[in-house]
Amino acid sequence: AEEAKLAEEAKAAKEAKLAEEAKATEESRLQKEAKNNANNINEADEDRKDKKAWIEEGQRAAELKENGAISELVDDTETKESKENGQTNGNQMEQADDNKKKSSSKSLNYFSYEELKKGVDGVDVTKKEQALSDDDFKTVFGMTKDEFRSLRKWRQVLAKKKVRLF
Repeated sequence: AEEAKLAEEAKAAKEAKLAEEAKATEESRLQKEAKNNANNINEADEDRKDKKAWIEEGQRAAELKENGAISELVDDTETKESKENGQTNGNQMEQADDNKKKSSSKSLNYFSYEELKKGVDGVDVTKKEQALSDDDFKTVFGMTKDEFRSLRKWRQVLAKKKVRLF
């Protein structure tokens, strides 16, 4: 009888330990789920803000276009140095074309900004920016190709629209 009682106590202790472990596991799972939900909410909020900014920029461009003032649109990605020198996005683009003319004409993979704006046979119209040299890309977009690639796709599209390569 004494052994049966000890076995029953051991069994109850084992069940209590298993229940405690299950409870701890469930609490951990719930904490992870809550953290993931919070992260998803933050990401959704960031996406919402980004999309709102994108929509507002599109509306602004549409208003400027309607008013015939589309030439007043200035690329938001201008470098601080360009602003200090009084260069507009158009000046940057012209400088990119000048840089292209000065650079080696041996490279058949790169085209000038003006050529790409007009369209070049053999260059995918959705990837015109890839046909700019690194220097021209930095001048036109105000960022490196790696920085551009790190942007979300819709931001890349917006940047390409601003410089009329879309």
